Amino acid sequence: ETAALAVELYKALARHRPGEAEELLREAENVALAVRGVEALPCDERGIDEAGQGMREALERVRAQPWDAALERDVVRWCCRFLMGRMAHDVSVMISFAQVRGADPAIEAQLGRMRYAPLGEASAGGRCWVRTTVVDIDQKDAAKIPEYAAQLDELAKAYIETGGRDAPGDAAPAAGGGHPGGG
Repeated sequence: ETAALAVELYKALARHRPGEAEELLREAENVALAVRGVEALPCDERGIDEAGQGMREALERVRAQPWDAALERDVVRWCCRFLMGRMAHDVSVMISFAQVRGADPAIEAQLGRMRYAPLGEASAGGRCWVRTTVVDIDQKDAAKIPEYAAQLDELAKAYIETGGRDAPGDAAPAAGGGHPGGG
């Protein structure tokens, strides 16, 4: 549902700010606005429900009242949050390990230049080094909100059709016990 709401909010923004909507959703100030307070939202279906409610309220205001700066700010905030959610779907965290036998300052210096950090204390057998890399954290294109919404609708439909079960061959059970609502 939030995907369809995001489409409607984006269309309203584009109507009221023709040619400017995409740029507004890219501005750092507006992305920062979207981040503010997000940590207070629950990290489960309740958070999605709360976001949906906030988006519905914003859309009702779009339909019922004149467009003003406060309404635009709310619409921009919800659209930016939707785009950040889309980014979260794409982001990947890669963790790399390197085992170094013995103590070799040249190798340790090279690992440091490659963003590795020692993991724990060195032992007689050497030391393990670790590096984390975050990829695909690019800001998503606002003009693709309708496309992203369609993709999310397809994923939700597949999830519902399978009763929340993982696809055949998946090794891990679905989070929350395999069905909406957890347990």
